[in-house]
Amino acid sequence: MPVTNPKLQIGARVSTRAILVTCPAECKRRYGANAKKKVVFGIVQEVIRGQTKTGRAAYYIKATWNIGEEATKVQEVNSASCKYAPLEVLEPPGPEQGAAIAGATGAQNPVPPSPEQQEPTTTPTNTVEQNNNTSTTTERIANPNQEVVQPPTPPATSPALPQEPPATTETPAPAPPPEQPAVPEAVASPHGFNWYAAPDKVSVGNPIRQRKWVLKTPVNEDIYDGCDVAGTRSRLDYFLLLFPPRALQLILQETNKKLQKKRVEQLTMGELLKFFGVLILATKFEFSSRASLWSNVAPFKYQPAPAFGRTGMKRNRFDVIWECLTFSKQPQVRPQGMSAEAYRWMLIDDFVKEFNDYRAANFSPGSTICVDESISRWYGMGGHWINGGLPNYVAMDRKPENGCEIQDAACGDSGIMIRLKLVKTSNGEEEEGGGGEGELHGLKVMKELTEPWWGSWRVVCGDSFFASVPAAEEMLRKQLHFIGVIKTATKKYPLAYLSNLELQNRGDFRGVVNTLNNPSLLAYVWVDRDRRYFISTASSLDVGEGYWRTRWRQVINDRFSPPQRVMFEIPQPKACEVYYSTCARVDQHNRHRQDTLQLERKLKCHSWHIRVGISLLGIIITDTWMAYKRATMTTESQKSFHSYLAEELIDNNHDNQHSTRTSPKNVLIFGSPTARNGYGIHLTPTKRKRMSRGKTTRNLYQGRCCIKGCHKKTTFQCSECVDSAAQQENQCDEHFYICAPKTNRDCWTKHLNEKHRPT
Repeated sequence: MPVTNPKLQIGARVSTRAILVTCPAECKRRYGANAKKKVVFGIVQEVIRGQTKTGRAAYYIKATWNIGEEATKVQEVNSASCKYAPLEVLEPPGPEQGAAIAGATGAQNPVPPSPEQQEPTTTPTNTVEQNNNTSTTTERIANPNQEVVQPPTPPATSPALPQEPPATTETPAPAPPPEQPAVPEAVASPHGFNWYAAPDKVSVGNPIRQRKWVLKTPVNEDIYDGCDVAGTRSRLDYFLLLFPPRALQLILQETNKKLQKKRVEQLTMGELLKFFGVLILATKFEFSSRASLWSNVAPFKYQPAPAFGRTGMKRNRFDVIWECLTFSKQPQVRPQGMSAEAYRWMLIDDFVKEFNDYRAANFSPGSTICVDESISRWYGMGGHWINGGLPNYVAMDRKPENGCEIQDAACGDSGIMIRLKLVKTSNGEEEEGGGGEGELHGLKVMKELTEPWWGSWRVVCGDSFFASVPAAEEMLRKQLHFIGVIKTATKKYPLAYLSNLELQNRGDFRGVVNTLNNPSLLAYVWVDRDRRYFISTASSLDVGEGYWRTRWRQVINDRFSPPQRVMFEIPQPKACEVYYSTCARVDQHNRHRQDTLQLERKLKCHSWHIRVGISLLGIIITDTWMAYKRATMTTESQKSFHSYLAEELIDNNHDNQHSTRTSPKNVLIFGSPTARNGYGIHLTPTKRKRMSRGKTTRNLYQGRCCIKGCHKKTTFQCSECVDSAAQQENQCDEHFYICAPKTNRDCWTKHLNEKHRPT
């Protein structure tokens, strides 16, 4: 009779590799590094005869496979990839042994062996008697002439007593010392760094101190969440509070130098703010060329004309400012000893430095800081523009844009950028210096981004570019906590141990610590869609607040049943909760700047430094929206905010008032004859009207400038001089007319220095 294959019998127990039963992603999530080696067991339900892809006959085993704990899956596997795996037990196991065997093999109901499989055994009494008889017989045969004295036979129930030692020869042995508690062994020692199994709910570091973000104003007021619900500050106020003042003055000075060479009218601060407003307004339109934005003819029947001439800035004026726009100082001749790359980076370095200094002095982030990178969109220009390209061009597949990479730090609470660093070539990094020898590059960058907040014990969250065990240790030395995801920097990290742990469900986690008492480092693995490995010096492995996800799932186990929307919660430890509430702040900021504001996509330019400067301007505009939204608790959308901010920038009154702070409900109109333009000593339009043929007209009276050597016509007067003359009952104001700064004359400055200089 032919021999039947046992693994093709219904109810037989078989084994195969787990990767043949479930998908590779599920295997990697459950079994980690053993995903391709893990063996699972199943019970045969059906044997199907079929064909392989090459047309050869084959048998397929349909079985219920146990893929871990109580999880089972019905799957068909080629019989050639399966093995017969019966429960072979030589001795009848006890209850504990049987449970251990069942857990090791993965069977839910182990089958005990049949009586035929059990070998007969002898009792211990018979064995002892046989041994005694054999030894006695052998002894008699060895001494046949010696008289044998039989000792008395002890009772069967009492064991043989040992002989008493002589009382006069030896002293009793001392009692053994008490047993010392066993020191637990390290579960992993990568690079000589010991890691121990973490107890439940282990915590590392001091408790995280809860802080709120605070923005300081020039008059020492604090801006924070909900501080301006009444809306006492305008959007322009928030923009000026977040724009570094010295950087604004630097842009004005350097741009005017180029305008002066072209022999065109120079910029004022008010016109520069108007220029920024026109830039934001341009993002609201679709256009092929910038010239079409000044057209008064509607391009289509139901689409209005842009008509940017209504903003007060002509097209030619905008073009010449755009061409001469400069954000940093650069000497005409490269200094001796400076590389060409460093000389080119000078076109943007001062702007970045002023940004960092101003934010470090006036902005206090919350409890957490997010470190990541951004991209200033730049794809280069052809032709003769190639020689003026970006000094360091970055292109990565995982980034949505290519261009100039900017490494940055953001407040984990508000999302406002607090520090920037341009990514330069290795030669440029060496010229700047910093960092110790052999120090990881990600650690060096993270130290530069967090330097102003050393000693504050805030929590820094970073991705795999920054995360490593040496980085966590260095952050502790700088009195900062760190939580990061480990991918490639695995020095001292127990990756081999954590990757071999079997975790069954999404939300499971296991961890190890560097010491059993007072641990400072915590390494753990957490399962979500895939396995993620963390290093942390803060928080704990206590179960934190889980997150909810809505997914399509086939609830009914039927191939024809439709899927349904199901909500399920994935648990996570508190350390993960802190990390994931912070790590996406820079990415969210990038999305607001690139996809919503779209300054980089709508406005084309031929100079890389203008592109990077416009990107930094976009960062400040996005920060303005975040601060305005958090302080006023408004539900206004970001696009609406950009439109309102553009209006306030275009209609600003900066050139006509001493103070830049205005109220949104009392915005002064330029040229108004009845309203003051500011507080303190300032220029104000005269209230006097022109007379024509004995009748008062709507036009303002024009007087001659009182500054020696000028005598130009103007309608502005010094408010302090006019008020003093009125108090002295001197109604003659012919001598108080002064030219405004918008005429590019310094009459107002000379008058302030001569008449109103503080003593």
